[in-house]
Amino acid sequence: MKFKKLIMTGLACLSVISGTVSLAFSDIKGHWAEPNIRSLEEAEIINGYGDNTFKPDINMSRGEASKIMIGVLNINPDGSESDFADLGKGHWAYSYVSYLSNKGIINGYGDKTFRPNSSISRAELAKISYGILKEKSILNNSKKYFKDSSNHWASDEISSLAGNSIIDGDGDNNFRPNDDITRAEASKIIYSTIKKIDPYRLIDYFILTNRS
Repeated sequence: MKFKKLIMTGLACLSVISGTVSLAFSDIKGHWAEPNIRSLEEAEIINGYGDNTFKPDINMSRGEASKIMIGVLNINPDGSESDFADLGKGHWAYSYVSYLSNKGIINGYGDKTFRPNSSISRAELAKISYGILKEKSILNNSKKYFKDSSNHWASDEISSLAGNSIIDGDGDNNFRPNDDITRAEASKIIYSTIKKIDPYRLIDYFILTNRS
């Protein structure tokens, strides 16, 4: 493990020296989620928009979340299939959603739709993160409960992630599970999920911001 850490640190330093690390997104400087977004950007886990922005404060869609979580898993989902009524094979998120659905990590709705363009809620993203970490047998049995989530359908997933320091709530000990999640909020959860799987996969923000 120490050897691996040395390798990853060395690669990060080489990236800094060679000048390959750059701030691609023009709208995240000073944002509270900048450290998470920058690290995920450098690892090519997240993408921005054609105008060089990330738009951290708009909601993340269910399709976008599926694509990003495939990046977290670092696998090729090509060949995966599903039969959601509103998600044909020509949809850009088809293979991502299909893989996660087949693994039981993500679900659709009772009307057999997936609604890839709809915003994903905080609880729904928590469920995906939990499913990935559970599949890898990484989570311990620690639990932490929020005031507004104890009777929620995703209570088990939320309390487990909170107990494992993957998610947190607000100052009133609420998680707001039914709220749509912003791209910045999602980035924080995604960052923490990757760190739980492989602590050395992401380049530290300190290195990114102190490049030569």
